[in-house]
Amino acid sequence: MNCNVVDLDQQLLLNNFAFPSLSVVVEGMKLLPSLIALSVLLGTTSHAASEKNIGVGFVLGEPTGLVAELNPKSVNPIDLGVAYGFNHWLQVWGDYTFHYPKFVSHLFKTNSPIDSYVGVGGGFVFEDSAHHSDSFGVLLRVPFGLKYMLPDAPLGFFAEIAPGIILSSDTRGIVQGGIGAHYYF
Repeated sequence: MNCNVVDLDQQLLLNNFAFPSLSVVVEGMKLLPSLIALSVLLGTTSHAASEKNIGVGFVLGEPTGLVAELNPKSVNPIDLGVAYGFNHWLQVWGDYTFHYPKFVSHLFKTNSPIDSYVGVGGGFVFEDSAHHSDSFGVLLRVPFGLKYMLPDAPLGFFAEIAPGIILSSDTRGIVQGGIGAHYYF
């Protein structure tokens, strides 16, 4: 049983970057396990949310979707996401990150407000069986990124690249990346 979740026939334009048409087809109830996993992940953050120590937002790229950052003021925040890839997969992931606030300043010998980070993470990939031999895979990834938080507003912006591997019957390497924003509360 197939059902159309999203059908966009126009290109998305953002800062002179063109993203190809996105046509998402979810077979049966593949969306349900992803939503359950995200609910469990976000359900464990009620303490963080009560301390106003969470950021929610979006990422545009490969994959494109929703993201959250737990404990963003820490040197080791946790990033979570659920997104759809142009390679016909729905992905749920979590990354444990290590932030290096002075790396960019030291590298360019200036006082930069940009933080750098590296992380290690994993998750699950639910693939469209019409395009892949498997419908499920385990994701391992290593994100590298830059982050800028506005000094007087609860907004932050990031750019990230994340090489990784999908473990399934047709195990393969991937490179993901994108730009995005968080609203902190």
